[in-house]
Amino acid sequence: MIGLAIWPAQSFLRVLPFGACSGPFEINESILRRFTFIPDLYYPNTWTMKGLILSLGAPNDAAGNLSIMALDRLNAVLQIYRYNPQLMISCTGGKGAHFNEAAHPHYYYAQQYLLANGIPEMALAEPVNSASTIEDFVQARALIYRMEPQLLWVVTSDFHVARAKIIQQENVNYAATIFWGAPSTVPAEQLEALCTHEQKAIARLQQH
Repeated sequence: MIGLAIWPAQSFLRVLPFGACSGPFEINESILRRFTFIPDLYYPNTWTMKGLILSLGAPNDAAGNLSIMALDRLNAVLQIYRYNPQLMISCTGGKGAHFNEAAHPHYYYAQQYLLANGIPEMALAEPVNSASTIEDFVQARALIYRMEPQLLWVVTSDFHVARAKIIQQENVNYAATIFWGAPSTVPAEQLEALCTHEQKAIARLQQH
């Protein structure tokens, strides 16, 4: 499930999810529903607020079938959009040997999944043809500042939030940002390996 740490900063709301790499913290759908109203403390008209969900990409196979990790993230996007239908959604992910060797960019398969699950086509913003988390933010930067969302929702896996937060601050540094960690449903052994990878990747970032 999703864990959230919430605090106001500079008159906007920030949310930092705690996920599989930092211990359990449960949140159910009723809490999620209440959470969508929390920004009312800072923005009176949350339901008409201009916002952007940046859905970070994950692997798919050579046939374009989305991985469990990708589905976890996209299902979190569906949850957020369900209670915030005014938001726009930008999917990231192009092609790369380590995550997508299919016919289309990863964002295409992500968009098709969202459309198949009730997201209207008009809610899809310009996608990001990226091949890494750093490229996700570097290439999304122009879109974000052009759209100027009152809230930027960065959706990724729970174990990936800490690194995504560092990279966003270094490459975009958009003040009104919410980091939403999708609960991971990958097998425990795979999750342990992913957490170890993230810790090493964060250590490399902090050396620069």
